[in-house]
Amino acid sequence: MERGRRYKALQIAYLIKIILIWLTCPAILFAGNEWELVEKEDGIAVYARELRGHSGREFKGVCLVKQPIEVIGSVLSDIPSYPKWFFKCIESRRISSENTSGLNLFLYIAIDTPWPFSDRDVVYKTEVTIDRALGKVAIRSTALKEQFVPLRSGYVRITDSEHRWILESVSSARTRITFINRTNAAGPFANYISDPGTRDTTVRSLKNLIKIAKDPKYAKAALFRQRNQQNRAGSLFENGHSDIIDPTEAHFFRKLVAAQNDKVCVYISRHFTDCQSRIRRQTCK
Repeated sequence: MERGRRYKALQIAYLIKIILIWLTCPAILFAGNEWELVEKEDGIAVYARELRGHSGREFKGVCLVKQPIEVIGSVLSDIPSYPKWFFKCIESRRISSENTSGLNLFLYIAIDTPWPFSDRDVVYKTEVTIDRALGKVAIRSTALKEQFVPLRSGYVRITDSEHRWILESVSSARTRITFINRTNAAGPFANYISDPGTRDTTVRSLKNLIKIAKDPKYAKAALFRQRNQQNRAGSLFENGHSDIIDPTEAHFFRKLVAAQNDKVCVYISRHFTDCQSRIRRQTCK
């Protein structure tokens, strides 16, 4: 009898142990996915984390710049200028395709890789999301695995990479920039050069971006683009074409609709007040 009780107690204890292991498994599995601060320099905080299924780490750089979000957006949309600020970029161009638009496009990037390694190149599929109500822009670039662009002699094609830019408007003159970068450099020595290369790209690209954003041409480009979007939204509003409004112009279109609604409300209010006045006058008579 006593032996049976002990055996049952051991079974319960073992069952509890199994349950505890299962409960703590998610914490163990995902503990490596937490961001860890690895560097802070010149106002840029750099974080890193391990990712399951990837040999190298993912890096994240965060900084606050004294520039409007429209100006930073102008720099990122100026694709031919990438070699001037994006770390180790020696060539950048937009690839023409039937499936592209202002917010969905393909980019070709060539990267200078230190000797004795071969230079790298990559083709990104880029998607842009704009939320003017929240003052936020998200840009996601994912490397294509298929040969969208023919391979080049002397280059190693990167097919495992992802960049994410997140722009958040803090005020009319300040923007928080977050750059998340994960890249496998490909080739036989990828494990040796991917991690330090991704870290350097994250930090130095942000530093260079802050500098080049001071160029007056980007402020002018942002103002020009904003006026164009506003004018186009006004034209579409006047002609009643709200169904073909571009997402980048929706903010201005909504403002025009709101202004028009305000005018209607004012008219109704005045009309109602006039009616009340006429009724009072007739009642007094």
